[in-house]
Amino acid sequence: MKFYLLVILGVLSFFTISYAQPDFKEGYVIKKTGDTVFGKIDYRGDFIMGKHCRFKSNDTVIDYKPDDISAFRFLDNKFFISKKVNNSNVFLEFLIKGKLCVYYLRDEKGDHYYIEKENEQLKELPYKEGIEIKDGKQYFSRTTKHNGILTHYTKEAPSLQTEIETIKEPEHKSLIKLAESYNNIVCKDEKCIIYKKSESLLDVMIEPFVGIVKYNRIDKFSNQFGCHFYLWSPRANEKIFFKTGLIYDNISNSEQVPLGGQGKWLF
Repeated sequence: MKFYLLVILGVLSFFTISYAQPDFKEGYVIKKTGDTVFGKIDYRGDFIMGKHCRFKSNDTVIDYKPDDISAFRFLDNKFFISKKVNNSNVFLEFLIKGKLCVYYLRDEKGDHYYIEKENEQLKELPYKEGIEIKDGKQYFSRTTKHNGILTHYTKEAPSLQTEIETIKEPEHKSLIKLAESYNNIVCKDEKCIIYKKSESLLDVMIEPFVGIVKYNRIDKFSNQFGCHFYLWSPRANEKIFFKTGLIYDNISNSEQVPLGGQGKWLF
């Protein structure tokens, strides 16, 4: 008797269809008048929530656009505020609020980060990377304009220059850390507010299992064990994941069943 690989990548791979299902969580909207209305908000990926807010109150569902309200927030979680970007209003995610504010937006072109402070307008931190050809050779290149903008917006705290130079690409963790450091230097008596919960770019979960299977073509029971692997990106969407796995059983070579063979799980 020996173990062999029964299922490998692709056979158990799929995307969950829960993406299309509503997922209302406690929150509130702030209207243009300044009034706050509590209810539930449909929790979606950043791409969708940058465009509209689906709000439920007393069993009534209203779809708000960035032109309709000032902001919305999930309780103790993400906070989105309406801001004008490229001549149109969008919902920017408020990552941190202080003397230096940081915002985030995901759209068709990818991820965008913005900073803002008193007496300075909202400014995007541009970033591009690619391949350049010089003297017939290919070189990887990345822009550094965002470092210059960060230097200007934090000029009251020159000690942060070393930290700014380590930010090769704008992203959540480094920008929140920089804004928090800046606030602590220029205004020690006023604490900044970090709205963004810590989320990794990629999460993995392993689910072990054991079982007994009875194949129609083999007159015996077979022990099976293995693992399912779940991979997802919380920052992109917490409700879409990729699943794959490995399964082993103790069928001998002479008893092997094709992958398309029928079976019946007992538990």
